[in-house]
Amino acid sequence: MFYDRKKLFDGIRTKLTKSGVLSQDQVDGIEILVSEGERRNFNTEWIAYVLATAWHETGATMLPVRETFASSDKQAISRLTSAWKSGKIKVSQDYWSEGYFGRGYVQLTHEYNYKKMGDWLGIDLVKDPSKALDPKISAQIIYEGMLKGMFTGKKLPDYLDGIDDPEAEDLKEYMAARYIVNGKDKAKLIGEYAVKFEDVLRASEGAAKLVPIKAETKPVEKPKEEIAKVDEEKVVVLPPAPQNEPKSTVMSTTIWATLGTLATSVIGILANLNPIVQGLLIILIAGFAFWIIRERLKKGGLF
Repeated sequence: MFYDRKKLFDGIRTKLTKSGVLSQDQVDGIEILVSEGERRNFNTEWIAYVLATAWHETGATMLPVRETFASSDKQAISRLTSAWKSGKIKVSQDYWSEGYFGRGYVQLTHEYNYKKMGDWLGIDLVKDPSKALDPKISAQIIYEGMLKGMFTGKKLPDYLDGIDDPEAEDLKEYMAARYIVNGKDKAKLIGEYAVKFEDVLRASEGAAKLVPIKAETKPVEKPKEEIAKVDEEKVVVLPPAPQNEPKSTVMSTTIWATLGTLATSVIGILANLNPIVQGLLIILIAGFAFWIIRERLKKGGLF
C-alpha cells in the first residue's frame, strides 16, 4: 500500500498537532517510517501503530532519541543513575552505565538486546550502540522488533488483524498491542494516537509512488556497409597427379611410340600380301586406331 504524501501530512497536522504545524525533523522522521512500511508492504493498521509508538517514544519529535531524552550519552547515564538511586526506576541491575541504555524510535535497552537486534540486522550494535540513533537503522529496529516479537515476545500479528473496524474496536486492539513493547504502559494514550494515524493513512491510501523504470534497450547496430559482390571467373586448379601412379595403357606415350613403329613394319609387309588380305588388315588396323583415338578423347586428349 502506498500513501499520498500531501494528504498524509495535511491529515497529521490536523489530527495530531495542536498548532497545525510539523517541523522538518518530524516530516523527515514520518517519511522514513512510512517509506519503510511501504517497502515491507505492511498493512495500514500495522504502520499506524508503528507511527503511534514512535510518536510517543520520541516525545512527538519523530527523531530517534536517547532514554530520558538526554542530549548526550553521558547525560543519559547520569539521569538514569540518579533515577535508580532515588527509586524512580525499578530494575534489578544497572544496564546503562556501559552504554546500553534506550535508543531509537522505540527504546532498545540492555546489551543482550543490542546484540540480538544487531545480529539480526547484520550491524554491530554492541561495539557501537549509538548506531541505533541513525534514523534508517532505527526504523528497521522498530519494524523488525514489532513484527517478530523481538522486544517482549509479542508481535503485531498477535493483536492487529489489519481490518478497518469501528474506532472503538480498533482502540481495543491498539491498547492490547502495547504488550509488544512495554506491557500496559501508556497503552490507551498510544492507542488513541494509533486510531488517528490510521484515519489519516486510510484517507491517503492508494496513491502509488511513481518509480521511473528504465526501458530495456539493445545497442543499436550500425548498418553494415554494402559491399558490391563481383562474380569473378573461377579458376579451377587440378591437383597434380601422383608421380608414382602408372598411366593407363591408353594414356601411355610408350605404347604410342611402339604402335608407330609396328605400323611402319606392317605397311612394309602389306605391300607384299594379297590385295584381299591387305584390305582386311587395313580395316583391322583402322578399327584399332579409331578405338585408341576415342579413348584418348574421353581422357581429355592428354598424352
